[in-house]
Amino acid sequence: MPYLTLAMRRREGRNLTRQRGRVPRERTATTELPRQDVLATAVIGGESILAELDGRDPDSLSLQSRQVLEQVPDAAVWARSFTRSSHISARTFRAQTAPCVLSVAVEGIALACAPDAEQRLVGLLAASIADCQELIPVAGYASHDRIQSPASR
Repeated sequence: MPYLTLAMRRREGRNLTRQRGRVPRERTATTELPRQDVLATAVIGGESILAELDGRDPDSLSLQSRQVLEQVPDAAVWARSFTRSSHISARTFRAQTAPCVLSVAVEGIALACAPDAEQRLVGLLAASIADCQELIPVAGYASHDRIQSPASR
């Protein structure tokens, strides 16, 4: 079973209690609680794989990941407890987890009650393309050919 699918199923029982009124809606972040759990699990799992590839302590987190997890403390606690008892290979992360993370993130942005959801989606796409362009050398590619979001034009 894919890593995040398992995470999504395990958190369902816990979130039923939250969704029955124990946590007011206004105290949640911009995505729904289940998405927060899944994305926090992905951040911790992805950092663990990067640490393994870089030869760092597997529990070390980048500054950006720590800042993200600080914004969703309940999801971070749950994700740490979930990832403590499981391991994912880099191959599985690339093939199964990363596409799932992208899907959950895009769906969360699209369904968010935010006036700038479309801009966020365009920004996410532009940033993802730029990341890929940095990681994958293409013959004849020049840095000025990068795709930019409409906001940065």
